[in-house]
Amino acid sequence: MKEPRKLIGKNVLVKAGGLTYTGILLEIGLESVILRSSTGHSEIPVEKVSTIEELGAEQSSSLPPSPLKRMPPR
Repeated sequence: MKEPRKLIGKNVLVKAGGLTYTGILLEIGLESVILRSSTGHSEIPVEKVSTIEELGAEQSSSLPPSPLKRMPPR
């Protein structure tokens, strides 16, 4: 797994508080993670973030990624 700061500027998937966000990782601060998505910017509190993963080319599309997706029930 890559160090999260090395993913800045890349298309990522962020799991936080039972939700999944996708977009371009802009910043990881002390209080929040900021993504750019098709509908604008998403600011996610760091304490809610469980994972940040790079999306591979096969998972990316030519359309901007959806900023918010619900995780499937467990």
